[in-house]
Amino acid sequence: MKIAHLSFSFLPQIGGAEIFVHNLALQQEQAGHQVLVICGWNYWREIKGAIHYTVRPLLPKTLPVISKVRKHGYDTRWLVNAQIAFYQLIYRFDMWHIHMAHPAGVGAVFMLKAMRVPTLLSSYGGDIQTLPEIDYGNRLNPEVEKDL
Repeated sequence: MKIAHLSFSFLPQIGGAEIFVHNLALQQEQAGHQVLVICGWNYWREIKGAIHYTVRPLLPKTLPVISKVRKHGYDTRWLVNAQIAFYQLIYRFDMWHIHMAHPAGVGAVFMLKAMRVPTLLSSYGGDIQTLPEIDYGNRLNPEVEKDL
């Protein structure tokens, strides 16, 4: 099976999501699957060649551009979706696992569904969790909540 992982944060940054994606990719590869992790440009630049499975980047500055432009009311998720579609056309993945709901994960799920590609969306932190008492979580913003 060909499996794509889209992780907006990745090694060498260390956190729960990064370690989870790495270990999952390793286990899937050891089970005989063809695994590719797609991550931000800077993560890719620092990690390329240092791990066993294939890692490919999103275009430079993709995620910062999405975040900045969305603050002004423009939907720029198409920027990630176009890159996902590109990778899907090249590699013909059997499934995608997207590791963050916001800002681009939910839109990617809908796009991949339209392409009839099985997709799993996992969220691990501030993109879905909230704790108003300490002002934690992206969903405290009504615009983000509306997106999800």
